[in-house]
Amino acid sequence: DPDIFRRMSGLFLFFALILLGITYLFGPEINGAQRWVRVGPFSFQSSELLKLAVPIFLANFLFDKKLPIQKKEITISLLIIFSCFGFVFRQPDLGTGLIIACSGLFVLFLSGLSWSFIGGSFILLIISSPFIWNILLQPFQRQRIATFFNPESDPFGASWNIIQSKVAIGSGGLLGKGFLQGTQSYLEFLPEKHTDFIFTLFSEEFGFVGSMVLILLYALLIYRIIRIGFSIRSFFAKL
Repeated sequence: DPDIFRRMSGLFLFFALILLGITYLFGPEINGAQRWVRVGPFSFQSSELLKLAVPIFLANFLFDKKLPIQKKEITISLLIIFSCFGFVFRQPDLGTGLIIACSGLFVLFLSGLSWSFIGGSFILLIISSPFIWNILLQPFQRQRIATFFNPESDPFGASWNIIQSKVAIGSGGLLGKGFLQGTQSYLEFLPEKHTDFIFTLFSEEFGFVGSMVLILLYALLIYRIIRIGFSIRSFFAKL
């Protein structure tokens, strides 16, 4: 029942932020970042909960507001979004932080923002981009973005991962090398093949055909979600 999510949204967000605080205090440092909480033999990334908690909370906060939503609601929403983004960004985890920010901003957009506010925000983002690039981003984050657009710039350093992932995908050919037979993946050319490079691992084993089937399944899932969203009567559930 969506009403359960609505009633529990504040508690859910509070719980997610408490877990994030525990990560800061007691989480182990892995690869230079504090992102994980360990409970016995299990570990999980506490910031993942915010991907759900932020949009659910904002949907509850905004679903019954007068349209177009007023400056007060916009200000409160933006404070929540960018506070959560800031907590995750400091771990540091720019990727997860951006997903959390986007999940909140999309709810804010769909809840009834005026186009003048959207246009002004976009212009402000462009104007502030040099400040974001030079001040807010860490050197390794700037390097990661730069190598994404130009992987050949540092083939044996920062670009190693993305080049090896392209090699692995290409080596899969049309039908792939077979389940658990990926040489690039299992000879340790790919780091974090079970998380960051999971698609590369899949592509090497199942080839172009398998990759297209996987992408098609994702496309069908997204299409189904959008169809359900348009058909729902409750504005909270729609958001």
